[in-house]
Amino acid sequence: QRGMMISPELWRRFLKPVYKKLFKLIKSFDLKVWFHSCGSFEPVRPDLVDIGIDVWETVQAHLEGNEPEKLKNEFGKHVTFFGAINCQQTLSFGTPEDVRKEVRERISVFGTDGGYICGPDHSIQGNMPPENIFALFDEARKI
Repeated sequence: QRGMMISPELWRRFLKPVYKKLFKLIKSFDLKVWFHSCGSFEPVRPDLVDIGIDVWETVQAHLEGNEPEKLKNEFGKHVTFFGAINCQQTLSFGTPEDVRKEVRERISVFGTDGGYICGPDHSIQGNMPPENIFALFDEARKI
């Protein structure tokens, strides 16, 4: 969660060329590139945008380097953000009002001028109170 598992240099050497070819193929069918990456991959985020990522799933906005305002300012014109509602804390251990507050905060930043799909930053887990899940979707619908 705190950084990449390989160096940005190795990522650019071995993975970027493969992703670039794959993204080009996807785009040739007039499709969007929906890219999943957990954690923070800040050093290569511009590379991914440059080679054609359209949607980034799943934004863990509570991690260093994934600050919502920074992400929206730097990449909001190019990328749709998916997630950003914290599964590790807010959805699992917060109150329904904590969840609603976080939904409002995320939508106010990521949702400005579009480009945001509000949802959990990972899959819904068994330890999440149902009332928190309902609060997430209810608040997002209201907004």
